[in-house]
This record gives sequence, structure tokens and C-alpha cells, in this order.
Amino acid sequence: APSECQSGENPDIIGLLETDLGSPRTHGVNQAEVLAGLTGLTPVWFRKYAPDSKLLSLPYWRSQGNAVLVPEREPDAAAGFMPCGMKKLVLSVRSCGIRFFLVHLALTYPVRQMQIRWLAETLESVKEPMILAGDFNTFRGAGELAELCRRCGLHSANRELHATYPAWKPVKVLDHILY
Repeated sequence: APSECQSGENPDIIGLLETDLGSPRTHGVNQAEVLAGLTGLTPVWFRKYAPDSKLLSLPYWRSQGNAVLVPEREPDAAAGFMPCGMKKLVLSVRSCGIRFFLVHLALTYPVRQMQIRWLAETLESVKEPMILAGDFNTFRGAGELAELCRRCGLHSANRELHATYPAWKPVKVLDHILY
């Protein structure tokens, strides 16, 4: 069982977006590994950008990743990429009987809509309980996710649509946990 975090929380699963996996900015420290050590969870991380991305030639960008921390010592995990966008990593981990997907969608509306359609097509065949979470960049509102939620039978954990961005004074709902 995971140890209790210093905050007093005892998470079953943690999703991390834009975590530094060891750039000069963090003096080579992998933030996912550090947080895993503090929580007693196992880190599953992948570089954020596809292998053919030009961003991988830049030191800061090549060290960015997304991660999921889970209690299983040898988690069932996979990473894939959506067919469009710069931000297109889909991290999938089975934990606690749930398939957890972590995403970070495009900033531009047309590309984001293509990604959302792709997610709907891909995830509507998932038959096990699932959580789809991440930074969806829904600048036009949560309604951008309506078709995805309908097709996949998902509901928002943020029913009151509390703002999530920016962290220091939230005014927009960009981050979502759908179950």
C-alpha cells in the first residue's frame, strides 16, 4: 500500500502533465521519480512528444513528459500518440481495476476537435471501467467534450465546473477528470 503523502493525502493514482523528466532546469532530476518516492507509488512515464517531433531537439522540451503514479509494482501500461497535434501523447495504465487514460490536448480548436473525435472513436470500445483525465484545453467550454462523453458514457467529476486554470487564480475550466 502506498505511504501517506506529506500533505496527509493517500492517493490511489496520480496523473502528472508536463512533468520534467530530468532537464538542466531540474538539474537532471526526474520529477515523476521523486514524487513516486514520496508517495510510495510506482511511476509510469513517457516523453510527451512523439519520436518524430522537432521539439525533441530542444533540451527543455525533450525532457518533458506525462506520468501516472500507481500502487502496482509492475503496472499494465502503454503509451500511444493521437494522429495529430504537437501534444498528442495518450498514456494508458490499468490500476485498481480501472483503465486510466491521461492526455494533454492541443491549444488550437480545430486540432483539439480532431483529437477529441479520435479519442471518442478509440475509447468507445473500452469495456472496462475507465477514467480519462488531463488538460483538455477546452477554451470554448466543457461543451467541447459533450460528444466524447456521450459516445463513451463518461461523466465529469467536476459537476459544478469549478475553474482549474490558471492555478494561482482559476477562471477557466481546462482540466477534466471524466469517468
